[in-house]
Amino acid sequence: MYTADSSKVMRPWTPVKASESDGACKIDVWGREFAFDGSLFPSSLTSQRRELLAGAIRVTVCENGEEKTVTAARSFLMDDVTEETATVVCSADTLNFIFNTSFRVEYDGCVFASLTVMSRGQSILDSLGYTKDPELHFNLTGLTLEIPLKPEAVRYYSVWPFVSYLADGAEKKGVLESAGFLPDKLELPFCNQLYLGNDEAGFAFFAEDSANWEYDGRPIEVVRRENEVVLRLRLLDREPSSWAGYAESLGRSLDPITFKFGFITTPVKPLPEQPYRERALHIDCAKKVLVDYDKFLFSEFEDTGEMTFDRIERLGINTLYIHELWNDIQNSQYLTRNTARRLEKIVTEAHRRGIKVIPYFGYEISTLSPLWPEIGEEVRFKATSPHAWKWYRLPAQRAPRLCYNAEEAWDIFVEGIRRLIEKFHFDGVYLDSTLTPKFCANEAHGCGTRDAKGELHPTCGMLAIRDMMKRLYAVIDPMGGIINCHTNMCINFSAMSFYHSIWDGEIFQMPLWRGEITKLPEGYYRAMLTGRAWGMPVQMLCYAKPPLWTMEEGISLCILFGTLPKSNDTGKPLELMSEIWTALDCVPWDKAKFRPFWQLEEGAVKSSCDTVKVSVWEYTDIMGRSCKLCFCANTVRSPAEAALEFAGGITGFSSLCGVPAELDRGKVRLSFEGFGYSVFYIESEK
Repeated sequence: MYTADSSKVMRPWTPVKASESDGACKIDVWGREFAFDGSLFPSSLTSQRRELLAGAIRVTVCENGEEKTVTAARSFLMDDVTEETATVVCSADTLNFIFNTSFRVEYDGCVFASLTVMSRGQSILDSLGYTKDPELHFNLTGLTLEIPLKPEAVRYYSVWPFVSYLADGAEKKGVLESAGFLPDKLELPFCNQLYLGNDEAGFAFFAEDSANWEYDGRPIEVVRRENEVVLRLRLLDREPSSWAGYAESLGRSLDPITFKFGFITTPVKPLPEQPYRERALHIDCAKKVLVDYDKFLFSEFEDTGEMTFDRIERLGINTLYIHELWNDIQNSQYLTRNTARRLEKIVTEAHRRGIKVIPYFGYEISTLSPLWPEIGEEVRFKATSPHAWKWYRLPAQRAPRLCYNAEEAWDIFVEGIRRLIEKFHFDGVYLDSTLTPKFCANEAHGCGTRDAKGELHPTCGMLAIRDMMKRLYAVIDPMGGIINCHTNMCINFSAMSFYHSIWDGEIFQMPLWRGEITKLPEGYYRAMLTGRAWGMPVQMLCYAKPPLWTMEEGISLCILFGTLPKSNDTGKPLELMSEIWTALDCVPWDKAKFRPFWQLEEGAVKSSCDTVKVSVWEYTDIMGRSCKLCFCANTVRSPAEAALEFAGGITGFSSLCGVPAELDRGKVRLSFEGFGYSVFYIESEK
């Protein structure tokens, strides 16, 4: 079977570089370094030349009732370094126990780590009587990993799956509590992902399961101290079950216990110089299209006399996303003849107009697919209950989930998409929640673990998704295609390198519709939806539902953070976005720098109204003038008036779109309704 070569270094990354000197090891990947020097875990993690760690990552143990930190480790660079990967192993011991670690670093900066602990045992010399066998006691009742991060490196957190946890002593739960500004203390149950970062960089921990963790209460803590923010992973807080009763009698022969997890530092790749180059329309997502997509696009738009295809071209669309009903069979890589005819018509016309076409794919296999009778249970997702969610679709079918821990599912997915791209000349794929790992208990393909009592527990197959996405990236990226992902509030940090852009926002718009919140919390947006700390453009799909939530409000929410909504409506929402795209055309992107409202220097912009804020794209033109494209928004639902004063004065001014802005005696004056926005341009002398 054909498959693209995903084993080689792909763009935009660079080959792995590794070195070893006097027992210290260093591995370099694009934009980041990992150093090991006298400790079991990295002593330094840098991203974009910024140090993230406040000190070496620490392993602490409770050995025979005494708390101690494991020190004096030795590091070894393995000899099989390639351009794609490098491995470091480390070794240390205490009087009674041995600790080994292993770190495989791949070219995108993803690190697969393990920590193994075992009793010290007897050496050969001891057994032959050449050395004296010391009296040892193998009572291990605590094992903790502490990752000390620099305080300035951690402003935000995000956790997945959504869990109930304690923050500064208060119980928190719910989707919008899963990310935000980091409190002084977090106490978490075991979670598969935890991200800690700021606006430029971050650190993400991930693990598919909690195998061999044994603890009471909440084993993951984040504590802010004066000189460090400590991520504490409490792997053991009691004697391991498999060692119980054997520590003294057979202590030298205790089986090693291994903990597996991974981490990645961000950004994983450079952010595109022009983050708004995709001017997208996403048809049939929430704003439903009630006819076949070809009929919709080739028909007249709302009695205007203008064909919809002409309209979207005129308004600047360069990328057309077609939602799931492009395909008669849900998520199928095998098409009906009707689907094929519709596709050929749409893609041919879109390409004639310079518009890319990106089709929907998800995470399912339909009962209507000809593959359904051929695949066995070993490929399917299986929850611990037989009642896992399966969508009902039209034409009548059900669409159960696939589990990508089964390599057969990779073949169905990746190979099928490759064939469709070759045949229909798609410009990439849109993946709906494909990267969001689910908890599968299908032992037929390696999911699920059993505890000491034999009870089956599901596992989270995020690493299989990473491998599948690497293969898909190897198909799509070389041809200049797009992999756009609906992340569904889960970034999946292990796989995030291998897609190009994100859209999100579906779930948190529901509480906006219901009136449970009036706006998205600032900390949540900065933690999850700007993308700069990840190297990933982000868009928010605005499901307008006037008067509860409108496209204008969606734009107002996004622009202050440097992002834009992704229109799903060919009517007024698309007209609004077209105006913003036109405004963006005045920016020379090779010179411009984004400065959000929280990073503007003190006094750079003075607003007479606290709820009206400004973020800017700024650059210096060939005449030496300071130029700013200003994104201004009212951040509350009530009306507001504001006068804005810019440092350096204003020598040139233009109101571009949104609420009209006026220049009056050197100040920009605006009058907003709730969540109104305005885009304007100013010049000033340096």
